[in-house]
Amino acid sequence: MFIKELFIPAVVVVYGISYYLATNHLAEESIVFPYFLLALMPVFIVLIVIGEYRKEKDAKAAQGDGPIAVAGSLADAVLVYRNPAILIGTAAVYLLLFVLTNFLVSTTIYLFLTMAILRVPWIKSAIIAAGFTFALYYIFAHLFAVPL
Repeated sequence: MFIKELFIPAVVVVYGISYYLATNHLAEESIVFPYFLLALMPVFIVLIVIGEYRKEKDAKAAQGDGPIAVAGSLADAVLVYRNPAILIGTAAVYLLLFVLTNFLVSTTIYLFLTMAILRVPWIKSAIIAAGFTFALYYIFAHLFAVPL
């Protein structure tokens, strides 16, 4: 099986373990929903692996064997991994910014950069990032009284 099919499930497993460890100390009535989500993760992993396997199988049948044949060239194969790696890097920067600044600054920058990487026009990215961040802030800080 090609490494791409195993990358996302591996990330989900690592996230699931950290999610469990982060919610393990919560009160029993507070962990029902987090544990429900944690129980769904294996289902999502299986669905991702099956979907990627089918996609790779169809592409191999159409173009030949191997990841380079599926991608078209070595340069295309490298590009397949570039965006996920960059997005994981921006998530790491987001965590660092969140610690150094606050929710409003870090989330706005993260959303803007993520949409820019995904080639959303920069004006649209800025408007969506700022609007979504301030909407989340208002909902959680003022309506739910959750300090951000």
